[in-house]
Amino acid sequence: MATGDARSYFSNAWWIESAQGLVLIDALCLRSDVDRVIAALRATGKPLAAVVITHPHADHFGGLRQLKAAFPRAPIIATRPTAGAMQGVHDQALQPGGWLDALGAEYERRLQRPDSLVPSGSTVQLAGLTVTLRDYGPAEAENNTVVFVRELNALFTGDLTVAGGAYYIGEQHSRLAMVALSQLLVDFPGPVTAYSGHFAPMPLAPVVHDNIEQLRFFRLAAAAEFADSSARSPSGALTPRRDATPDAHLRGLPARSERVRHGACSHRPDECRRYCRRDAVRGTGSRATHPRTGARRVAAIALPAR
Repeated sequence: MATGDARSYFSNAWWIESAQGLVLIDALCLRSDVDRVIAALRATGKPLAAVVITHPHADHFGGLRQLKAAFPRAPIIATRPTAGAMQGVHDQALQPGGWLDALGAEYERRLQRPDSLVPSGSTVQLAGLTVTLRDYGPAEAENNTVVFVRELNALFTGDLTVAGGAYYIGEQHSRLAMVALSQLLVDFPGPVTAYSGHFAPMPLAPVVHDNIEQLRFFRLAAAAEFADSSARSPSGALTPRRDATPDAHLRGLPARSERVRHGACSHRPDECRRYCRRDAVRGTGSRATHPRTGARRVAAIALPAR
């Protein structure tokens, strides 16, 4: 694994080594970081079988042109939705004042696109490993692909999960992220290790539960802010308040650990996911009934669907 520095949000690039070669998951961003990846891969003395891209954020695909120059025979694999969203992200962030523009010469301004597009659900053999790519649609990014390596029981989740950090909701897909995360546990039950695009590997289930909990909290806090008439102008637009503090809109909300308890009703994990989805993702502020125990709890306020 190689991790970028703070300028690229400490993003990860993971590589897998087999007897036959290497597979690289994501490409980092900064030239100096990608140079370290190239040196580490070459030091193994094994060929790079492929680079796989998990989602269209530049801190994960920005190093592709350098990698292609260093390993011209290695295909760059992505699903079509991930590849298709890369150009827009790249161009927007390179506008004057954009975060990539601010990196100067440390960021390669010519986008290298994936050259091997595969459908979601495809399984390919790379360096003797069985690798499956599966899309989960908009969540943390415009599209999120996970990469499952069967021989290792390892799931490379990109930024669909974040282990031990705050979940990014800047693209305004929080509701869809909750749906995707719930489905992720359905699709990958049992003891699976999640290798996220940021921070350390962790068992999949705890990471997903934490991320869903975060998203619920964010959505509930946002709903409370939207419901506060003092935060709106006569036209209905949200307005800044001089007396607002960073946590002003959170006062009165229970702590996340008090509001969300997976397993608190002693239901099975599959029922927990089903209930949580009904409760938090599709809730309207009314009460929902647990499918097996009959327990009732207040549903989270749902923001307009996006």
